[in-house]
Amino acid sequence: MTYGNLDMGYIGFCMQMKELLNDEFGEHAEILFREVTKNNGTRKKAMMIIEPGTLAVPTFYMDELYSKMSGGMSTEDIARAVICSYKQHRYDFDRLPEPLAQKDSFLTCLRIKMINTETNEELLKNVPSEPFLDLSVVTYVEIEVGEGMTGEAVVGYEDLSRMNVTPKEAMSAAKRNTFVKDPPRCETIERMIEEARTGLGGKFDFPYERETGGASVPLYVLTRTSGKYGAVCILITELFEELSRRLDSGLMILPSSVNELIVLADDSECPDFYMKQAVYEINRSCLAPTEVLSDSVYRYSPETHKIELI
Repeated sequence: MTYGNLDMGYIGFCMQMKELLNDEFGEHAEILFREVTKNNGTRKKAMMIIEPGTLAVPTFYMDELYSKMSGGMSTEDIARAVICSYKQHRYDFDRLPEPLAQKDSFLTCLRIKMINTETNEELLKNVPSEPFLDLSVVTYVEIEVGEGMTGEAVVGYEDLSRMNVTPKEAMSAAKRNTFVKDPPRCETIERMIEEARTGLGGKFDFPYERETGGASVPLYVLTRTSGKYGAVCILITELFEELSRRLDSGLMILPSSVNELIVLADDSECPDFYMKQAVYEINRSCLAPTEVLSDSVYRYSPETHKIELI
């Protein structure tokens, strides 16, 4: 079946992609189109190829595929690339060393991440979560599908029901896995920039004592060792207690993205308004929509040992 690069329009492109994939898989797979809600309410139209016995499959975003056709790639070539990618990366759990069809293996693959509660209102209707100020803790499953390659998906109530796992049980396992397998790390921004240039890694540490004698107070980056979804470190009060003690000050916490937090001593002369403005502008000028955590700024109090919204 041949399709040229005519101006078929987006809907026609989707229909022809489905027909080409049906020709390939026949009755052995179902081709579905769904609108997927990503972080912060970002919506994308996704195409999935679902075969019997497959718990999860790679997701193909139609906007990206359509842009390839607009760039001159034929529909047949796009379909062949999708089929090749699907066959290479589909998650056939019967072939994995630890099949996720088993409850214990499912629990070991769970992790947590932080998302914004207000902008993810629709998503949170279908997934178990725990509130934290203006944020929510959700669980996701992380799957090793090959050397140097992983897949992930936010875990919903239906997933837990199918696996016979309670939300409380899933959240407990996810928290434990997150910080044991990928522990927190705190460094000054200068050190992180230096390591980014040299490719060096490091483990959790507080390498710098408070500078005195009129020197500027350093900015700290708090994340996980991998740098992925490091904003979950806001849940570990002990980290802020230790940094507060070393700096002999309360702390200002700026959510620079879902991947890290910026922490500094709460004794600067910079008004709270300017801190909030800086976060707001960075979120809109430097981050992709799915990387934004919050426009808020937080304060850790050494007196109450708690984090609060400013």
